[in-house]
Amino acid sequence: MRSDRFNHLFKSITNSLIGSGSIAIYLFCILSILYYFLRFQFGLIRLIPLAQYSAALYAIGLMIIFFWRERPTFQKDQLVLIVLMFLIYNFIHLIGSLISYGAVEALYVIKNYFVGLILYFVVLHLFKKKQSLNLVFIIMICCSVVAGIHVMEFISRTLALSSLPDIPDFWRRFNLEYTGAFKYSVAMDQYSKALNPEGRGVNFAWVKVGQYILPRFAGVMGTLNASGFIMAIGAIISFSMIMFRHPSKAKFIIFLICIAGLIISAARTSLLSAISGMLIISVIGQKQYRMPYKTIFYLLLILLSLLIGLYLSGVINLKAFSYFYSMDGLKRTINIISEDNQIDLFILKMKSAGAIFFGYGFPPINYGLYGPSTPIVSDHLFFLQLLSQYGVVFSLFFLTGSSFALYEAYNGFKKSYDQDSSYAVFAILALFPASLVSSLHTMSVISPQINPILVLLFACYSVLIRDARHCPERINGGIATVLADSKM
Repeated sequence: MRSDRFNHLFKSITNSLIGSGSIAIYLFCILSILYYFLRFQFGLIRLIPLAQYSAALYAIGLMIIFFWRERPTFQKDQLVLIVLMFLIYNFIHLIGSLISYGAVEALYVIKNYFVGLILYFVVLHLFKKKQSLNLVFIIMICCSVVAGIHVMEFISRTLALSSLPDIPDFWRRFNLEYTGAFKYSVAMDQYSKALNPEGRGVNFAWVKVGQYILPRFAGVMGTLNASGFIMAIGAIISFSMIMFRHPSKAKFIIFLICIAGLIISAARTSLLSAISGMLIISVIGQKQYRMPYKTIFYLLLILLSLLIGLYLSGVINLKAFSYFYSMDGLKRTINIISEDNQIDLFILKMKSAGAIFFGYGFPPINYGLYGPSTPIVSDHLFFLQLLSQYGVVFSLFFLTGSSFALYEAYNGFKKSYDQDSSYAVFAILALFPASLVSSLHTMSVISPQINPILVLLFACYSVLIRDARHCPERINGGIATVLADSKM
């Protein structure tokens, strides 16, 4: 009797603990996306990273309890297999980093590359459909918060810079507190200069046309490209929600905030990523599920009205924006990229067969450790960094394997269509090519704040596909049943 009571009590406690794992994952995502803003806006320099990784470790500990109690088997899913193989491949390179650069560098590698991959399996085994949809929704809200802060700071900086007297650019660049910057931007700049006195701090630039000044700044994610890409994620998810769920004012507002933040940030690669993702969602919606283009027309009309309003109010100047969105601006960017000689360096480093197959492993955080056996690091042509880091052969293997796995899962979802989770499944599917577009130019996808978010979204994709397949009332019904029901 005592043994049965103990077992029952133990199961009750572990069930309660496992149920709290979803809250830990939610908290981890919120702290990851708003990491720099919460740290520097409110002075929580040490508390935020401590809370972030405590939540991650708590969730991982719960997964260990779950494995010990249930001893589950891995679901037979190609995407899960690809992620597991990628985790093992990263672990091999982690051993190389430990041997070559020491324990401190290995810890940075674990933080930047392994936390998200491990949490993938936490979500896979602890989450169900409801928790997965909640996580996707929370991520979308956080992305819109990033965009909203960016829009408000853009307006603040524009008004402040336009009212300043004609003073030297050097003074204006290095005194952010006089440029309308929010507190977190000033604190990030000061913190960066304290760590590296010889560095430039947080990048800040502007374009001046007459009396109008267009500011470009890092934003909530610490770099402009990372801020732009997180806004692109929010735009893709909210667009999919509008397309595949009942449209509402709140969804339109979230979408417009993300798009407005993207446009005024002038993060062109991120904007292109968002457009590519939304095009894929539109094609899926029209070809497979007969979604009307009326919704897209309304979105474009509202967006156009928003841009006209910003232009008439004087916040946006077309001549200044044309500096970034014109062909001349694109040529200037290409010239900057070509001057970095990254392609020549990549060719030089990839002459050995070992580098072509296996790559050089993870780049060290300490620039003093760079040498002939380290991969190139490029924020202009990031795909070259990935190829030199993981090897051309294995990079192509994981890329093609992930593509086939995602497509196979999508085909399975069509046969057991779940209307409640459709927007999340199609949004996450569209994020894959959007991430590839971003990776051609910037390293946003491996940012310690963005990489875990992307991996957790793909974990939600696996959970939603699994639950749709195992729901008896939807098996063999598929989209044909949904369309038939909608006509009745």
